[in-house]
Amino acid sequence: MSCSSSYKSFENDGSKELRAKLYQIETFQFNGKLGFRNSEEAFSVAINNWLQDADKYQIELSSAFFGLGAIELKGTAAWIEANEPGQEPVRSDYPNYTIKELLGSPLPIQRIRYWLRGIPAPQSKSQETLNDQGLLSTLEQDGWTIHLDRYHDVSNLPLPGRIKIEQNDTRITLVVAQWSIL
Repeated sequence: MSCSSSYKSFENDGSKELRAKLYQIETFQFNGKLGFRNSEEAFSVAINNWLQDADKYQIELSSAFFGLGAIELKGTAAWIEANEPGQEPVRSDYPNYTIKELLGSPLPIQRIRYWLRGIPAPQSKSQETLNDQGLLSTLEQDGWTIHLDRYHDVSNLPLPGRIKIEQNDTRITLVVAQWSIL
């Protein structure tokens, strides 16, 4: 069910069947790295574990950047709880704002669970470009531009190994080291 950083060439005709299978993935887990860059700074954090179960997430990050240390984020698109060792938990009904305050950069948490699977979020319109294998390579959605590549073979499904998310001067790069479909 998991795959290390080996990449595979997938033959796909952009079929609705593959897209339906990707939308059916509700629970997945991965680890890797998350990088943030804007006009003022650049930093990265380790993704020790990202567990996604439908709209619920539990993300464990660590970094020496500005003394972040370790932080656990859990919630949904409608709420978030951030836990840092030795600190009182931070709870909010505004996940995007809270993530931006904690990490210093936005992270579109409502949409990213779809983009991680190489599909657009169904709640809003998108512009898509497919690669030579018929897999999503560029997506424009909700003011964000998303570039996907390095597809992993995970349980015979193509999941992106690198996702670059851009908006204005914010650039987020997510690199997956190991995927698991649960």
